[in-house]
Amino acid sequence: MLKIFIVAQNNYLVTFFILIIIVFISSIKSLILSGGRESFARYPKWAQTFENEIKFEFKTHQSNAIILYTDDGAINHNFLIISILESYILVEFRIGEIEIIPPKRHNIYLMETKVDDGKWHYFTLFQAWENIKIQLDDEIVFCLLDKQKSFMLGNIRTNSDIFVGGIPKDVEKLSAPLRRYSKRFAGLIRNLMYRIYPQGMAAPLMIDSFGTRKTDDNNCLKEHNSKHLKSKDENNFCLNSGLCYSANNGPRCDCFFSDYEGRRCENS
Repeated sequence: MLKIFIVAQNNYLVTFFILIIIVFISSIKSLILSGGRESFARYPKWAQTFENEIKFEFKTHQSNAIILYTDDGAINHNFLIISILESYILVEFRIGEIEIIPPKRHNIYLMETKVDDGKWHYFTLFQAWENIKIQLDDEIVFCLLDKQKSFMLGNIRTNSDIFVGGIPKDVEKLSAPLRRYSKRFAGLIRNLMYRIYPQGMAAPLMIDSFGTRKTDDNNCLKEHNSKHLKSKDENNFCLNSGLCYSANNGPRCDCFFSDYEGRRCENS
């Protein structure tokens, strides 16, 4: 009996350590997004309570991009947008019920920490009733939602999923006046965590994605000049102000923001 107990105990220990290793490996694995015009990653809905938290780490060289978006399914036009604007993090949100007191839109600009430096940055948003705390690395900002009686983003049955790096085409209604062609996020995301029903605070599993990459090699910084097509910037693959992004099979060009088209935005 003693021998059987010891063997069983050892098996439990082995299983426990295997689970620890799996959790550790999954926590350090990064989502890599190309930043192409249609790239995104979709995660399960954020289960809202009266105390809510969402956190993640990210790394990028972009000075303008959308990082994360979710909303209430255009019911009360509540939303949360985390983006990069001119090298700094901008947090935009609105929560509450229109029928009680119409909530106002809040814009919080974190001006102490530049995030387009290619280094890892840690972001956390915590909400407890009317109290909001936002932390980016060592920078902390507090916000009080005064003159409100409701502090919920929405209902988990009608809320949208969590979108990282961009919003897919099949999402027809948006609560926020967000341009669908806002610059997509090109970089790495890891350790995304928030409350998921019914598990509680957890690392969500990706539902869907487009434009994800296997490596974070920057193909746009290599020299890609040819005899007939030469960029003004010898390190820029795209011509005529086309937006270059790295895909698994090399550099690609998004010509939407220019007046040109073609593989390298070379045709007017």
